[in-house]
Amino acid sequence: MVKYVLPQSLGLATKPLPKSRSCRSFPCSLALAFLIFVVVFVFHINTIRLIDMSTFVGHHEKTTQPYRVLYIFHTVDESRLAMKVNPNAMETISSLVGGGENTWEVDVHMIAAYNLTDYKKMMITASFKLAGANVVRIQEDALPELFNKKLKQTHRPPQGLAMQHRFAIRDALNDYDFFVAFEDDIVITRKHVENYIEKSKLLELAVPDTLIIPGFLRVEVVQEVRTDVKAKALSKDFDPTICCGKKGTKSNVMGWEWSLKSFTLIKLPSPVGGIVALLPLLWAGEEHEELIKGGRVMDEENLNGMNTKLFAQQAGIMATREQVKKFDVLCRGSKIGYLPPFSPPVPYTHAVHLEFWSGGFHLFSEKFCKVERAVFFEGEGEFSKHLLYHMSDNKQHRNDLAPRFIRAEAVQEELRQKAIKFK
Repeated sequence: MVKYVLPQSLGLATKPLPKSRSCRSFPCSLALAFLIFVVVFVFHINTIRLIDMSTFVGHHEKTTQPYRVLYIFHTVDESRLAMKVNPNAMETISSLVGGGENTWEVDVHMIAAYNLTDYKKMMITASFKLAGANVVRIQEDALPELFNKKLKQTHRPPQGLAMQHRFAIRDALNDYDFFVAFEDDIVITRKHVENYIEKSKLLELAVPDTLIIPGFLRVEVVQEVRTDVKAKALSKDFDPTICCGKKGTKSNVMGWEWSLKSFTLIKLPSPVGGIVALLPLLWAGEEHEELIKGGRVMDEENLNGMNTKLFAQQAGIMATREQVKKFDVLCRGSKIGYLPPFSPPVPYTHAVHLEFWSGGFHLFSEKFCKVERAVFFEGEGEFSKHLLYHMSDNKQHRNDLAPRFIRAEAVQEELRQKAIKFK
């Protein structure tokens, strides 16, 4: 006969349970209740949230609803799941949930090109909840079916997976205050989002007639010392830890698809009250004429056609609910709406282009939505809050891209020096 002994830590007598298996005594009932609690706690620890004690003050008055954020990412390659995708998602979730003073409720929508076993889905869900996620949705086998008119065949290309971000945003538009939708190897922090929200409000007040949103620049932590990369000037206000944590230093945080030539400086009125860099300035259309008419002076040095090497693909988007609605209105006025249904249908060549969806060709290019991006660079840490860490760190190893890598802090200082002359 096996003897069930109560833990000494409970302060109860350690006696064998009676043969009848009944548990009617107070010590036994208490121990049983404790064990049940432990089991429930262990299996559901990731869903337990600390209750704000202020909700018990004033006869259980309700407090302000938490800011609701939906974090969306897509993943094509299952082999990257354990070492890249999952750690990056957990880092992003943890930062969004716990990186600020106010309460944010973060849900996750993972869009996978492949199917997952029940065990893997359970482990992914548990890890995301451990990081602080509230609700986790996993969308499997999500490659869209796209019809190629030339071949007269239907395909499911992995490059089109980023299209599913738009469906996820559309379906959840009224349920969340903010959306963060990026590729699976981009690290997003609370500071990025808070800065985006703050700067969006300033830009809206300063330029109410033109939609300008804060933009982002991808960077990598260069692993080898690059003797050929020399900074003309160094910035005292550059903070590499905002994007890249402890791995980042002033000398190893570099970008490859943007440079000083990507930006056009512009003076904006209050409450911005200073110079920002538009990224990129692709055309000199009516919107920019209106900016000039409104008393805002522009640097016309970079008024050239689109240069894809300097386009600064940002691998995703973040936006408030109201901004998403504005995106859709602007985009529908230029062939393809931001949210589905897409009418007319998206051309096959665009639909299978990753950079069309997540990089920004659709939202930011002159051919479609013409949304401008602004980068703030004057002030401590300002420029750094626009940098997103591409944690795969694989672009630096490509022979065609390696020569284009530049030090991010050097570009910030070059912008500041240029702004001094511009003033």
